[in-house]
Amino acid sequence: MEWLYKRTGRQTEVIKKYKRVGLIIFVAIPLPGTGAWTASIAAHLLGMNFGHALFDIALGVIGAGLVVTVLVLLGWIGAGIALAGIIILVVAGLWRHKPSKM
Repeated sequence: MEWLYKRTGRQTEVIKKYKRVGLIIFVAIPLPGTGAWTASIAAHLLGMNFGHALFDIALGVIGAGLVVTVLVLLGWIGAGIALAGIIILVVAGLWRHKPSKM
């Protein structure tokens, strides 16, 4: 379980920065590793109130469900939007972690 706590700790930047709204946003992003289970561990590690965390995670799950539903109902347009979003995330991740020149 220790690897799970370490992994969750690395993904809690947005939650630390925005507190409760950050928890909702974190869960509402429909990507692997940003769901209710990870958010529950993050809320525990950050010492958040159980009731607030439960409510915020539930809102995030509803938000993620709405995002996925809208993308599915849009059909090919939704697939294009999702693909564009994934490409942007990959490029941003590579840009952020590019090695510095010596």
